[in-house]
Amino acid sequence: MSSQTESTFDARTLLLDLFSTRNAATHSLPTLCRVAAVFGISAIAVRTALGRLSREGKIESIGRGVYRAVANSDAMRERILGWKLVLERQLPSWSGGWVLALAGPSARVDRTAWRWTLRSMELEGFRQVDADAWVRPDNLVGGAANVRKRLRDLGTPRSLLVARLDAVEIEHTEKWAGLWDVVSHQRALVDLKLRLAESARRLSERGDEEAVAESLKLGREAVRAILRDPLLPREIAPVKPLHQLIEEMIRYDRLGKAIWRRWLGPALN
Repeated sequence: MSSQTESTFDARTLLLDLFSTRNAATHSLPTLCRVAAVFGISAIAVRTALGRLSREGKIESIGRGVYRAVANSDAMRERILGWKLVLERQLPSWSGGWVLALAGPSARVDRTAWRWTLRSMELEGFRQVDADAWVRPDNLVGGAANVRKRLRDLGTPRSLLVARLDAVEIEHTEKWAGLWDVVSHQRALVDLKLRLAESARRLSERGDEEAVAESLKLGREAVRAILRDPLLPREIAPVKPLHQLIEEMIRYDRLGKAIWRRWLGPALN
């Protein structure tokens, strides 16, 4: 069935996912090729992606045909590994302050870098209020200084100004608080939690290729949703749906690993 499974990944994306599941993850080439085949990805594509990731310093060979992720090689990988602890970044209360990010004209010169800046802003929960300005509530541990550090770790230009705003006029705060579609977002979190629970019921005793593919794709979707949550203060959005999604994903993660062990057997590293 491996050739029949419709792929939603390219080889690079799949390998990055596999090497980002846990610290010191190691995988053999035969295992990687077997997993890739489930998604219709060829062994040649796997080898090519491994070579590129190795040259980029994201993975390394530790023996003949055995690879592992390079520790602390990528801020995004470290973020992915920390999905279970996302809520620990959020302060228990919000003082009403905001974090402002301003990009200078030079930030748009490199289009690739600019796209990465926009993506980084989204990952940090910012919303755009002007052509070169973004805001988010100042309710994360470490305040604006830590937000600035995380943005720089993600690769945004050092010219990006990140600062805390206090005593903002009420018309601005009311407008800014409405930049996030809270209702739709909360509904999506609840829906994803239910999909995880339903998938777990169907796959709990299986260890075939279809179960492997579903557990990886749905688990990946849930982790992305958790990492992309803007972590808004309780005054703007309730935290319960995100908390429940994380709890459900922790259970699903354990199930997914059990499914993979049944399918791969001793080959699982």
